Amino acid sequence: MHIVSVAVLSVGTGRELIGSIVRVAQLGQVRKFDQDMRAALSATLSRISAVTNADWRSIGISTYHPRGILIFRKLRLVDQLRLGTGPVVPAMCRPGAGIVGRAYEEQDFRSTNWELVYKDAMSGGLREWNERSRYDSYQLTWGQVSCTDGFSWIAACPVFSEGGKLLGVVSADASTDLSITEVRIILRNLAGTMGRIGPPPASWWSFVAHKAGV
Repeated sequence: MHIVSVAVLSVGTGRELIGSIVRVAQLGQVRKFDQDMRAALSATLSRISAVTNADWRSIGISTYHPRGILIFRKLRLVDQLRLGTGPVVPAMCRPGAGIVGRAYEEQDFRSTNWELVYKDAMSGGLREWNERSRYDSYQLTWGQVSCTDGFSWIAACPVFSEGGKLLGVVSADASTDLSITEVRIILRNLAGTMGRIGPPPASWWSFVAHKAGV
């Protein structure tokens, strides 16, 4: 029994050691990915502020990457840039759900004045919301839409690799109209940049957890 316990402990320790070696080996990739992504998000925030005359402190720029397979697939927040106070974007969402999920599922730019969606939902109440079609409810439950207070305009654009593979979504939220052509172009440029940068390195998620103190 003692020998078995030692063997199990050795295997566990070995796996942890291998995992640590892999993370250290990928540290350079993680740092480069982080730097390239943050530069792209920062440039996008500045450009949207310039074309909309919106206060840069009211703008948030986010990027999502799919995790999981088939029905278990979720869009997970890779990172967000917000230099002021504002609503908290979801750390995860389903394909098809909300503006971000819809842009991913339909593989095209999507935008809406979410403040109006939220106010309409609250005015109609639970029963009316539950009677809506999946499309009209943005595939969100009553509880989920109730947590979106504080958002104004939201826009999102799918990210494709240079080979055409769907890699995720980039999004912006602000207190100004994000449906204009200029914003559409800026977000598509960001999506193109993120497509060239590529998906997060495998150890990115543990890096993010470490930054968050998890």
